[in-house]
Amino acid sequence: MKTYQRILMIARPDGHVSPAMRQAAWLAHRSGAALHVLLVEHRHGIGAHDSAHETLLHEQRSQLQKAVSEFQELGIRPTVEVLWTDDPLEEINLHVVESQADMVVKDVDLQHGLRHILTTPLDRQLLRDCPVPVLLVNSDGMTPKHIVLAVDVMAEGSADALVEQAMAFAYAVDAELHLAYAFQAVPVLDPAGQMAVAAISEEIYDGIYQVHHDRFEAFADAHSVPADRRHFLVGAAAPSLFDYADRNHADVIVMGSSDRNLAERLLLGSTAEAILGRVGCDLLVVKPTEVRAHLTQRARTRHA
Repeated sequence: MKTYQRILMIARPDGHVSPAMRQAAWLAHRSGAALHVLLVEHRHGIGAHDSAHETLLHEQRSQLQKAVSEFQELGIRPTVEVLWTDDPLEEINLHVVESQADMVVKDVDLQHGLRHILTTPLDRQLLRDCPVPVLLVNSDGMTPKHIVLAVDVMAEGSADALVEQAMAFAYAVDAELHLAYAFQAVPVLDPAGQMAVAAISEEIYDGIYQVHHDRFEAFADAHSVPADRRHFLVGAAAPSLFDYADRNHADVIVMGSSDRNLAERLLLGSTAEAILGRVGCDLLVVKPTEVRAHLTQRARTRHA
């Protein structure tokens, strides 16, 4: 089973070997996929036609070649590319579309030395706008063994694409795949929400709980998830999933990301982004099929 054909890895500006580069190389080795390592660069004060610009690109290309040579023992031959751009996200999306990449792999960038707390705008933009699954590497482990598929079993629409990607990833790295769902009777949007939860009678709460639990079990049954790999959590999605991942030493969380409108983003935020800012494991974010098609078409239109 060949789960991936082409993997696009986004290198750090220094071009050195990084956790994401190791993870991408391991995935390419395990799946038989072609690996392309891309470094997108732009530094203020250096013009696109400046001699310093050419010198910088040459140095980074040489460093990338040296870095990927370490993975020849895995039997893979990654290709490398260094580009000068004013819009890293647009360049990455263009490469995804033109190369028909199956996945983008990138390190979680550090801000002020804090990897587990803050993420850069590019990380967040990729979660929202990249048309293919994005693996953001937040740990040093190269061979994940415990993968958690976080699903919203009450959401409308099919989760087939999410399940398919989670199974493909677990198969590629030979890891256990677990299913998790966080149940919250009433979404807490403000302090008043806490009072709303308290005001629900025990009978109503139990009824809501049972509906969610039954839907979760039906979803797990439909996808043949073993009983010991089903985890019905209680609480808000982001902290519940974070706590589960932390307690059980999860290596990767796989979750969906919808193309929300701006108002919803500002009001509710994104569970994927919230988890990324706290959890110490990797995060694989998968968009619904219709959203992926829309983003792919948008990237093509921009470069037509």
